[in-house]
This record gives sequence, C-alpha cells and structure tokens, in this order.
Amino acid sequence: MHGLPPPFAATVRAQRSLDSEADSSGPQARTRGGERPRPAALAVPRADLYQIRPARPPRLETLQDYARALRGVTPQATRIAAALDRGEIELNLLSDLEFRQACGARNDGPLPLAYTEGHRVFLNAERGDSWARLLDAVHEGTHALDHLAARDLGLQGDEHGSSGDDPEVLAYRHQIEFARALSLDSAPPPGLDATAAPDQINAAHTLHDVHRHVATAHAGSLEVDLERRAAPVQHQRRLVSPPANPSDPHALLAGALQHARGGTVRAEAILSTGNRVHSVDVEGPAIFARQAELIRSAQQEVLIQTFVWDPNSKAAETLLEALDNLAQREAAGDAPGRRIKVRLLVNEEAGIAQRFMQATGNKKAAQPNSRPPGPLPDALLGERYAHLADRLDLEVRGHRHGSVNSLHSKSVIVDGRHAAVTGANVQSRNDAPQPAYDFGVSLSGPVARSLREDFATNWNRSVNRDQPTRPIDPDDAPLVLAPAAGGVTMAVLTKKPNFNPLNTDTRNPQDQAFLSAIDNARSSIQIMTPNLNAPAVITALRAAAARGVQVELLVSKGFNDKREDNRVAGGTNAAAIEQLQRDGIDTRSLQIRYFRNPAAPDGAPVPDGNVIGSSHAKFMAVDGELAIFGSSNMDKTSWHFSGETNVAVFDRAAAAKVKAAVFDAAWGRSVAVADDEGGRGPKV
Repeated sequence: MHGLPPPFAATVRAQRSLDSEADSSGPQARTRGGERPRPAALAVPRADLYQIRPARPPRLETLQDYARALRGVTPQATRIAAALDRGEIELNLLSDLEFRQACGARNDGPLPLAYTEGHRVFLNAERGDSWARLLDAVHEGTHALDHLAARDLGLQGDEHGSSGDDPEVLAYRHQIEFARALSLDSAPPPGLDATAAPDQINAAHTLHDVHRHVATAHAGSLEVDLERRAAPVQHQRRLVSPPANPSDPHALLAGALQHARGGTVRAEAILSTGNRVHSVDVEGPAIFARQAELIRSAQQEVLIQTFVWDPNSKAAETLLEALDNLAQREAAGDAPGRRIKVRLLVNEEAGIAQRFMQATGNKKAAQPNSRPPGPLPDALLGERYAHLADRLDLEVRGHRHGSVNSLHSKSVIVDGRHAAVTGANVQSRNDAPQPAYDFGVSLSGPVARSLREDFATNWNRSVNRDQPTRPIDPDDAPLVLAPAAGGVTMAVLTKKPNFNPLNTDTRNPQDQAFLSAIDNARSSIQIMTPNLNAPAVITALRAAAARGVQVELLVSKGFNDKREDNRVAGGTNAAAIEQLQRDGIDTRSLQIRYFRNPAAPDGAPVPDGNVIGSSHAKFMAVDGELAIFGSSNMDKTSWHFSGETNVAVFDRAAAAKVKAAVFDAAWGRSVAVADDEGGRGPKV
C-alpha cells in the first residue's frame, strides 16, 4: 500500500425502484448554496430495474453465496468475487432497520438497495429479490474495487476511478454487462422517466463527501441532506452498526454480530439475558481462590483455558488442589467409578514465537514460555498432582502459537452454568505477597454456555501429540441454567487468533464492540490496559475526546516495551500517549495516568515496566451503562493477532460494581502522565 486511503468516498444512487408509488418528479439534489445545476446528460444505459428473471433466483444469505453467484459470469463480477474471497471487499448484509439507520433515512422514506463506503459494501438484505441484490453487488463492488485501486496508487480525493472513467458510469456499465450475461430484461419500471437516469447518476456525484449520505432516495427523485459533511474516515475501523445508545446491546453490537465469524461464538449465542455477576476478585490469590471454588462445585465438567500455566506457581497449586478435592469427592460418592470431565487448554509457543518469547522475556523467570517443557498433561500437573490424570477424565491440548497467533484467553467454565473470566495467567507473578494488579469476574447464567462455546472452538482447533483427546461439541453443555428473572444482559466478545503479522482487520466481535462502545459514548469512557497502541483505538479515543466525552485512560508505564517497541507489535505506551495528546486535544476531556498500585505506600514510585506491582488489568466502562472485561489489551497484538475472550455487561449496577473494584480503586492513586518524574513518560 502506498500513501493513505482516500477520503470518504461514499457512493449514493437513486433507488432501482421496487416501489409501485415511485415519484417521477425528477432528480433533485440540494446543497448549501441552493439547487445544484444539472450537468449534461451522460451516455449511460437506461434504468436498471430488471423485471424478467431468467430462472430461479440464487440463494443469497452469506458472503460466500454472493461470491459464488458472481464468479464466472463476467470478468468484472469474477474480480469482485475474488476480492470478496480474499477479504479485500467487505460485504455487509443488513436488516431493513439497520440499513435505514445506517443511511440516516426517514422511517417512512424509500431506500436504495445498497451503498458503498470505501472498500465496504452495504446491502439491504430484506428488500428486493436476489437478482436485484446481486446486480447491486456488481454495481457497488465496482465502486469498492475502484477505491482499492485508488488506495494502492496513493490517490487522495480523486472522484474518478483509476481507469479514468466516471465511477458511477463505470459501475452502471458493469452492472448492465452482468445483467445481459444472465439475459435479464432491463425495462424501466412504471413511473420512471428513462431519460432521467443520467441526471440521477450525475446528482449522485455530489455525494462523495457526505457522511451517512441518504436522507431519501427514490426512482425519480433523489433528495439528500448535504449539511452533514464527512469527517475523516479510518477505513480499518469503520463501524457497521448505526449510532447506538451504550445501554442498548442489540444496537451497540450490530457490528459484532455482523462479524461473528471473526470470533469463536456463533452470532446467535453472543448475546444473552438473565445472567448474574457474583463477584469481582482483585489480584491473584482472590482470583484463583474463586476459580477453585467454582471447580469444587462441578457436577460433570470443568473447562480451563489460559495463556500461561506454571505448575510451580501458587495459582496452579490452588486450581490443582481444587481438582484433587473434586476427584476425592467423586471417589467417595455414590458412583465411585464416575470421573468428572476436565479439559485444560494452554497456549504453546513453537518456532518463531517461542524464540521471540524467550528473547524478550524476563531472564530471571524460571519459565519463559507459556507452559513447561515435557509431554502433556504430565508437564502441567507436576509430580504432586500427576495422579489426577487417572482419577479424573482429564485431557489437555495446546494451542499451536507459531508466529503472532497466540491464544491469550483466560476462563474457567463449570457445567455450562458457571464461569469466571480474567486477564490473569496461572503464573507466579500473580502469587502473594506482591501479586500483579489484575482481576477476575465470576458469572452465572446463559453467558456460561456462550463461554463454553468459545472454549470448545479453541479446543477443537488445538492439539496434543502426547495424549489421545476428543473434540468438544459446543451444543452439548451438561447442565443448562435457565435465565434468572431480572438478570443482566451480557455478551461474549471474542476474536480468533491470526498468524499474519501484517493483519490490521477489525472484522471480529471483540474489535467491533470496543469501537462501537467508544464511538457511541455520550459522556464518559474509562479504560485500563497494560499495553496501548492499537491504531483504531487511538483514533477512536481522540475523536471521543474531541466531541467532549470525558476519557480517562489508565496505562502501565513501560509495560512490555521490549516486546511492543517494533513495527509489528505497534510501539510503546509512551509513543501511543504522544499520538493521543498531539494537536491540542483538550486535557480536560482526555486524562491519562500511569498506574500505581492502590496497595503501595504513599510516595511510592510508579512501577516502570513489567515488574512487581505493575498492572495487568483490562477494563472498559462507557457512560456508566456498560463494562467490558477479559483478556484483551488495547494493543495491536490483542486486536489483530491473538485469540481473546471478553464479556460485556449491559447493566448500570453491575458495571458500577466492576468499575469501583478495579478502576476507581486504582485511578485515585495513580499519577498523571504530565506529573510523572520517572523520565520515561512522553513530553507533554
């Protein structure tokens, strides 16, 4: 890629009307200076409503369906299909309501079937038949290809395609070519003046700078509000969802649900109601004591996943002792031959990843890797608990972390009913008397079933060459807990691992939810993260502060600088803070502090680096209505490379409970970046 992406180049067209009440009053486009004069008519085909279909319409429900239907019909359609397959063009299939909100259209007004924003195509999946949507996919796909060509050439602000043709004319030509290849009749609909089509095309050219560009669109009339000019767009982080209230989970998670395939939980299982928050446990001893309590309550199944497992840590001892208690209970029970199902999933570095972790890790650490060497499960149990392999139905798998594609998730799920989510690893840095600052949240309800699906997906993609293991059916939860009356709405927000160190994609539930929460914040955002450098986050936070949202950001000074200070990982926290504070962002709206442990004595210095007393906590709160917590940092690694697991809580009381225990306790004791005297902070 050369240069920056061009500015927002939304393409708007008149409706290829399917409405019998089509207005034939002629095209109009209003601007601030009055009515726009109509340019000379262009030599383009007539209107593009195709009323005669050659055969049964194709089934178009997924991106793959569209790519399959386009491939091989015309050269341009084949190019669009290939771009869809490669992920270069993003196809978003929206409901009628989502599409109307995304367009900013009147509730009772007619809509186009599709529009384009850069490389993203948006189709109304509930209007028109399959042929109409497929033809629009060709039209809008042409605009998306044109955008990609201009981007790669480093063009900025050029409204004409890389071929030199007018982009709207070019899109129509390819659309008509596709229609003719399928023997579709292009007769205009009743009420549409065929001679008006060129004017409609030309009127659309004025809209390349318009944000949320359609006010109303009709077959014979195009009426657009041009007062809402476009803001600069970061094409890597455009939201699929329309503006939403952070307390409205369905609207806020539209993008996350749209891109469920980028995560580990099916779209229909991401969001659930009737859940409970039972505890917020701060620091390792409390975190793993709570997980041990859950394990001892198991009736049929225990699932544990973690990024790091150190069998010599107090954390591992706490969990293994709980498993031993479980085995003893079953042996003394009514069915002594019965064994509880236990599955343990760990990240396992190999190749480049292993060498990198060893080279950049703490040289004093007894175990620089995610798990100790040796066969599984013996290496994770140690000699003291080796007997658990026989007394429990215990299987272990390792996620193959070969480049940047680590499995960073940390969770415990019991019987598909109870769960604990944390950012803390099973390692000695979380042991007393000086544990890292971290936390976990224990939950119950349908959210546990969704977390079980996350575990099952990760498990089924992992291996163990030392032990025969079996896959897990995500639908086969042993016990189902009915939603609690008056319970809390929650969402499981995940991201699959990605081995590509050049990946910048945010099309996954986790990234989309974070961005939607920030972009839709109305009054306040609180974020706590050890690492900060994800470009999309920095852009979103700057925009939030610029519109007056109170942003409070708590980061760990110098945390993981050795691993983050390179082009792939994204850079240091200090460099990210400089980006956030440049260009005169009002410090009253954007406050950034370096973490200092609430338990530290007065006057204690700010922890510098990944050292004793530093923070490893990951937390976000928005408007007091929403809290998100789990394994994800606000850095490139968590956003683009590693597998992650988080939970969003849509409830004011529950969000306040987590925020008070985790963020508020640390914020008041931490130090403003501008006041830090350690010499490592940015110059402000």
